[in-house]
Amino acid sequence: MMEGLKRIVEAMGAVAAGIVAFIIAIAALYFALRVFYRAWWRVARRPRGKSALLIYSHSPKWQNHVETLWLPKLKDVVVVLNTSTTSVDGIFDRAMFRYFAGDKEHTPSAIVFDGLGRVRVIRFFKAFQKAKHGKKAQLVKLEEELFSLLGVERSNLPPQQTRDEAARP
Repeated sequence: MMEGLKRIVEAMGAVAAGIVAFIIAIAALYFALRVFYRAWWRVARRPRGKSALLIYSHSPKWQNHVETLWLPKLKDVVVVLNTSTTSVDGIFDRAMFRYFAGDKEHTPSAIVFDGLGRVRVIRFFKAFQKAKHGKKAQLVKLEEELFSLLGVERSNLPPQQTRDEAARP
């Protein structure tokens, strides 16, 4: 009986070691992918003056805001990814977007790459939800952070005023 128990414990140890090795391999792959994406951005996008990947979609909650207020000011320093289109162009940008922004509250967002290789993800989803109900402070704060990180002046409209509000009589 002791011999059988000893074999079971040894087998469990081997399985546990296999699980630990698998987890370490996945973590190493995740880290390697992060290093690869940051290096790719530095080589492929940074020399062209691009500092961020700006992601949005054709949602009525933010499309007009992004296209009329952000893109004219940011077009020279961002790569734009519209998730509503199914273009094969930018497939690598889509992979980077999924890697850094994840699966929840990812649109609209900006993935900012600084000159040191650090990555900052700014998520605007909740801010637009709040702005829809008249609470614009978070959206303005995140916009100011994005524009500041990109070195672009945010002088489109007075703070906490959207284009729709400015157009109202």
